[in-house]
Amino acid sequence: MKFSFLSLLLLLITPAVNGQTFNCYTIDTDATSSPYGYDINVPFEATNDMFVEEWCYGKTEDLQKNEHVVFLNDNGNTHPAVMGLVSVNGNKSYITHGSLLKGKLTYHRTQYDNLSPIGGPIFEMDAASKTYRATRTRTASEFVQLSDQVLKLKQFVGATNLYVVEEGQFEEMLSDEKLPWRGYWWPHSGLPLSGADDSPLAKYDNLVQARTGRNPGAREWENTYHSLEHVPWGGHCNGWAASSVLYEDITTEKYDPLTDTTLSVGDLKGMLAEASFCVKWAFYGSRYNGGPNEDITDIHAHRFHKVLLYYIKHLRKPIAHDYVQGSSVDNNIYSGYRFNIEKVDDTPGRFRVLARMRTHGYGHGFDDHGPSSQFTSEYEYYLDTNPSGEIVGGEWISTNPDFLWVPLYQQKCGRENPGIDHRFVEQFIQLSPRTGLLPTF
Repeated sequence: MKFSFLSLLLLLITPAVNGQTFNCYTIDTDATSSPYGYDINVPFEATNDMFVEEWCYGKTEDLQKNEHVVFLNDNGNTHPAVMGLVSVNGNKSYITHGSLLKGKLTYHRTQYDNLSPIGGPIFEMDAASKTYRATRTRTASEFVQLSDQVLKLKQFVGATNLYVVEEGQFEEMLSDEKLPWRGYWWPHSGLPLSGADDSPLAKYDNLVQARTGRNPGAREWENTYHSLEHVPWGGHCNGWAASSVLYEDITTEKYDPLTDTTLSVGDLKGMLAEASFCVKWAFYGSRYNGGPNEDITDIHAHRFHKVLLYYIKHLRKPIAHDYVQGSSVDNNIYSGYRFNIEKVDDTPGRFRVLARMRTHGYGHGFDDHGPSSQFTSEYEYYLDTNPSGEIVGGEWISTNPDFLWVPLYQQKCGRENPGIDHRFVEQFIQLSPRTGLLPTF
């Protein structure tokens, strides 16, 4: 704990004095909680943001005594995907939050079980223990639409405990419209994203300059910092994974009349992969880099099982993951599971699980579209439960994925290309196709 008990106590009682006051904690984002590939040559000074986040805790006038709101402060903006309404009833806690999938926002409420779905600490005490910087006190008026968003979260009642284990066979598969789409992984080697004059980022720079009068330099930055010929696996598989979850598929080329430029499906998906290289995510497990004190079995089996239940069964949302159990990173996506769960006779409360995962990988064609290719990944593990059947631990039998992560929404993280702005890319996606008609006079 980095605060004295007295100073922390004073911070925690502040909201009781003023119901519209929030304690905000600046937290360093852990480098072991990142799904992007090899970027060792990207210095912080090459980016436009530091690698920190500010999480705020408090109440609005609409909340009950046992409720508080937690949210990520994104330069005065708040987003339901990184905001939670938390209520505590006895020894049970519940969280309501938003979830973004293919551009559509839905809301969900469930029992909280040490699995944060918003990418940050749920309770203020946990945030206070993660920071060494001075804490800021802010008011609700500093945040855009905060009160309206809290009222929206208040509409959802009832909750389910997802984490009770039973024997049997269980299956959950996401519907076709929720599946990740085909996209290229845009390796650093060879610079397919930015090397040529007609590359996706060269076109992006031209289109933005025509609208703003300034070249944003996205291509130059990519050529400087993502030209890693010596790392064959380095690329943008994480950008594909994030964009194929957060955005609808792109199926037709578009035409920009301002610059007389045709944007292929690959151009637009390449821009999205770059713009989504460093979104805000919820991260589970720790990235394994081969160090002597690192745990290669983390993500642990019981946490793996809980994440599958929470997102695929409850939120109906795909889960990205690094399937390589090693220091390299290769991001794929889960969109369904089949569980075969059996009791272990000689160990009370222990179950053996065979999990067959519907898994998606990135493609190898620039202009591909439609659902991404599928294959089956298999894992085996034990789950340990308490007398109520709730999961309390687990152990891997098979090898395990390195980590799981879920894209939440577009946000700068400090390691992305500062020359690209997802809002411009979203505008370009909305352009119309070239009609092919001759002009009339």
